[in-house]
Amino acid sequence: MNRPLSLFEILREVNISGNIMENGETRTRMISLDGSGCLMTKTTIGSWQKSHTHKKIKEVLAPQKSWIAYANQDKKGLNLIQIILPGNFIIIGSEPHNVYVSANTLLYCIKSCEAPEGEEIDWYPASTEFDQWTQAFHYGRLLEMQQDTKHHRLCGNPQPLYTH
Repeated sequence: MNRPLSLFEILREVNISGNIMENGETRTRMISLDGSGCLMTKTTIGSWQKSHTHKKIKEVLAPQKSWIAYANQDKKGLNLIQIILPGNFIIIGSEPHNVYVSANTLLYCIKSCEAPEGEEIDWYPASTEFDQWTQAFHYGRLLEMQQDTKHHRLCGNPQPLYTH
C-alpha cells in the first residue's frame, strides 16, 4: 500500500526553494542533488529573462497558461524566435537562448542534467549582442507573432520561426 512521504524524506532527495526575480516572476524550484528538477514560473507582467546557455543541462519548457517566446542562436549564428503556445513544448540544449514570458503565464521547466554531484550551477550568460537582440523584440511585436502563430496553428501549418 502507498504511503505519503514525510517532508523530511522529500528534503533528503531534493532542494525546494523559491524566488521573486528582478522582473517580478515568481519561481518555485524542486531540484535534485545532480541539478535536474522542475521549476514553476508565474508572471503578472510580460518580460524577457536573461540570455544564457548551459554546458550540460537540457531543458523542456511547457507553458500551461498564456504563451512564451523562445529565442535561440543556432550553430551557424542565426538568431531565431519561436512562439510556444499552451499544449506545446520546446526542448533546449546548449545553444544560447532567452525566453520572453508573457503576462499571466504559468510555465513549467523540466531540467535534465548529466552534471556530477556538487558541480557548480550550469548557467552561463550569453553574448551581450544576443541579449540586446532579444530585448529589442518588444511586447507589441511578440504579440503580433503570437497571433500569427495562432493563425498558422488553426490552419494546420507548423509554427513559424522568425529570424533576424
